[in-house]
Amino acid sequence: MQQGMLFHSAYAAQSGVYVEQFQLTLAADINPQAFQQAWQQLAAQHDVLRTCFIWQRDHLLQVVLKQIDLPWQIYDWQPLSVEAQQQQLQTWLHQDRQAGFDVAKAPLMRCTLIALEQQRYRFIWTHHHALLDGWSMPILLEDLLQIYDAHCQGKPYLQPHRRPYQAYVAWLQQQDKQRVASYWQQQLAGFLAPTPLSTHPFLDQISPSRATAPQEYCHRLSKDATAVLQNCLRQQRVSLAVLVYSVWGTLLSRYSGEPEVVFGVTVSGRDVPLAGIEEMVGLFINTLPLRIKLPAACSGEALLKQLQQDLQDLQAHSYIPLIEIQRLSEVAPGHSLFNTLVVIENYAVNAALQLGQTSLPIEKMTVTERTNYPLTLTVVPGEQLSLRFSYNSQLFEPAAITRMAAHVEVLLNAIAADPTQPVATLPMLTASEQQQLIKTWNYTAVAYPNQRCIHHLFEAQVEKTPNAIAIVYQNQHLTYRDLNLRANQFAHALQSLGVKPETLVGLCVERSPEMVIGLLAILKAGGAYVPLDPSYPKARLAHMLRDSQVPILLTQAQVASELPDHQAKPIYIDTDWASQYPTGNPKSDVASENLAYVIYTSGSTGQPKGVQGLHRGTVNRLHWMWTSYPFEPEEMCCQKTALSFVDSVWEIFGGLLQGVPTLIIPDAAVKDPYQLIDTLSLHQVSRIVIVPSLLSAILDSDRDLTGKLKNIKYWVSSGEVLDAALVQRFYAHFGESQLINLYGSSEVSADATCYQIPNPQISYSPDDLSSLQSLSNFSSKTEFIPPQRPEEEVLIEIWKQTFGLEKIGIRDNFFEIGGNWSLAVRVTNLIQYLFDISLPVTVFHRVTDVQGLATEMGRHDTESGRVAAISQLLKQISVAPQAPIKTVGDKAY
Repeated sequence: MQQGMLFHSAYAAQSGVYVEQFQLTLAADINPQAFQQAWQQLAAQHDVLRTCFIWQRDHLLQVVLKQIDLPWQIYDWQPLSVEAQQQQLQTWLHQDRQAGFDVAKAPLMRCTLIALEQQRYRFIWTHHHALLDGWSMPILLEDLLQIYDAHCQGKPYLQPHRRPYQAYVAWLQQQDKQRVASYWQQQLAGFLAPTPLSTHPFLDQISPSRATAPQEYCHRLSKDATAVLQNCLRQQRVSLAVLVYSVWGTLLSRYSGEPEVVFGVTVSGRDVPLAGIEEMVGLFINTLPLRIKLPAACSGEALLKQLQQDLQDLQAHSYIPLIEIQRLSEVAPGHSLFNTLVVIENYAVNAALQLGQTSLPIEKMTVTERTNYPLTLTVVPGEQLSLRFSYNSQLFEPAAITRMAAHVEVLLNAIAADPTQPVATLPMLTASEQQQLIKTWNYTAVAYPNQRCIHHLFEAQVEKTPNAIAIVYQNQHLTYRDLNLRANQFAHALQSLGVKPETLVGLCVERSPEMVIGLLAILKAGGAYVPLDPSYPKARLAHMLRDSQVPILLTQAQVASELPDHQAKPIYIDTDWASQYPTGNPKSDVASENLAYVIYTSGSTGQPKGVQGLHRGTVNRLHWMWTSYPFEPEEMCCQKTALSFVDSVWEIFGGLLQGVPTLIIPDAAVKDPYQLIDTLSLHQVSRIVIVPSLLSAILDSDRDLTGKLKNIKYWVSSGEVLDAALVQRFYAHFGESQLINLYGSSEVSADATCYQIPNPQISYSPDDLSSLQSLSNFSSKTEFIPPQRPEEEVLIEIWKQTFGLEKIGIRDNFFEIGGNWSLAVRVTNLIQYLFDISLPVTVFHRVTDVQGLATEMGRHDTESGRVAAISQLLKQISVAPQAPIKTVGDKAY
């Protein structure tokens, strides 16, 4: 463990990794001289406090000095106000962490005493974590207090006998390392990559040297909830660590979608057969990977018992460096075994210290520490269980950590309340999140209490606007009444053939009014439609017919002759045989939870599969669009997507169920961008769902696009990746329109996310642009001011290449010229590469122009003349460097 800590300290110098700051607020007048002498004697008493670490012949040695002079600083901040003291303290703590330690020079600790006011001090003991673990802290503090009391009272101090840390090191070197290595190799077999988190899938590739200071968040459970957890532990006869690890594994599984996860755990290292180890002072802990498998049928109780056994085995094989375990695993070099660490504080500070029953009444006590992991959860037992999160703010938003903490609490409460329930069904969402989901995904119950199915909404619209135009196709115009009457006749016919809720009915027709009539007929009869595209290959259609086993197939005579052999009963929707059936709305027992359709996916990963869509999901999706982008008078929708794609559901029913006419665009026009543009223009279509490739073809096909398609207010991009260049081209033609990027899948009723892309020619705040891709190549509106300093010259060259612009001034705003956080990372990486200056991406929150960023660079530059030299080099080349290009002095750039 020491080896790993020292490696990360050297690798991420000035980051404060593994620099511990133990703070005490002393609320009584103390004897500073006696206090200092007590610390000096404490260092003389414990050998680990007089140690340093050196390399000798490829071996890391812990060297113990016979004596040391303990660094001691005293400050008097009494003249400062309370606010100024706090500000000064934070600045000092940050500088103290950055100072770190030269691990080859003892002691790896220093003490600072700050007078805040009369009879009130702040004491900071800074030390490297490689010296000792948390278990050692109360042992040292107990000795310190006894030494201090003896000094103050003029009494002799009787030093307790404690075995030295050397005894543990000797025991460790005698162990069978091959047996331990075999255990870990078997334990991690088949584990190939670190468990990802949905918040950031590449956590293990983040360099600690560019990590910001960790942020802290503490979440406390109530006394009642903590008592329930303690009762569960007693009943299940497991430790708190077992319960917490089970919950954290479940949470990671939910977040990552993986059935088995790996995360780091810290073991005490004191469960070994060595006399007096409980009273030793030193570093005994070790951080190890814990692999948890979560079978679907596994109960909470079974998981706890299995994990209890796994932890016992892990403890028995815990004396091995993590770097060795990494080599034994199948994870590729350069990747971490895990990204998250869970620490259970299983030690307690001396009760006398907590209760203030010493000559050093302690008002407040805190420990500030930092690991090299992006996310660390520390669980602190007590009357109220505490969950303390330490996280990298470049990777996690505070709101995400707050939600994560709440999810942990819900899972803890759930498994404690009923350990017998399957882990897969344990609730994780908070009550407010559940209410939000109900509000978001159950519009059918809220907005349409009596009209929860697609055809119910259509029938309600028929009553409102019976004579309004519903469908437009070439020279045909069908009113709502006409469409409803024809659909009702076929619906009655289908019911006479046994169609009822959950009955699948095939629909294979060309794009026409009959297509809409067939859809409505199947839904009105209570069935679910299965679209079969007539243009599909016969083999694919045969698979879909065979897989779905539809008993009835609505089709057209000219289409039926081209279909493969099938067992379904064909009904020809283009004949008038259904005229003998009633025209009134049929009755069925269909409800919102029944199937509305089964749409077969494209089959990109093999055979296509049928995805089942409910009435509720479709109505919720439609209601969201109606609420977010409501229709205005005189609008016209269009339908051009094949029924075999889920986007067609919105195209057909989005306008139809709101009294807005829908234009059915013939297949020939869909395939020809010129015909499509003319058709959209002729009928003055007001909104369209389109894939980016077709949008690109439209933008390439006609010079008078703005005039012809001026009525289209909403362009909904879906189905493909929408790149930045296409966004730029779109807004160059349609600056007054709105481009909306939707993403989802058939499994979630088409769409799960929505982003209304802002026009890049309009200024937006950084938050508005956080989801944008690169939107460069447009001129800045800021008055051009040329660079004046070498730093500005360098930055301008970097920005030119990043944005693809020819002219950039020092007052140009990063976000106004198309910047986003992805590009900000690129810029800061180039600065890091060229100058070895590490800037956080969040620097763009404070300074958004070249001038400000150049000033920020100057503050971090430690080598005189380097920026000026590189500025001269960049003037001689036309691209930002991707590899070392030239040598300046003894450095390659």
